[in-house]
Amino acid sequence: MILSKSEFCQFSLKAKKRLVMEYGELLLDRSFIQEKVCIYKIYEFHVEAIYNKQNNELIKMEPIFSIPLLKYYVTAGKKK
Repeated sequence: MILSKSEFCQFSLKAKKRLVMEYGELLLDRSFIQEKVCIYKIYEFHVEAIYNKQNNELIKMEPIFSIPLLKYYVTAGKKK
C-alpha cells in the first residue's frame, strides 16, 4: 500500500498518527517554547507533526508541500 499526499490528507488526525507511527520514519524533532515539531518520512513524502509541548498532544499532522520548508527543517536540525 502506498499513499499519495492528497490521500493522506483525507484521513482523520488519529488515523494519520497511526499511519505515521506504523509506517513512517522519524527524521528529526525540534522543540520550541510551546510546541514540538517532528518531521517524518512516510512512503514517498514527508510529514510535519506539531505537538503541544506541555501535554505532548498532537495538534496537527500534514504533508510538507514546500521544498524550502523541508530544507529549512533538515538544515536547522543538523545545527543542533
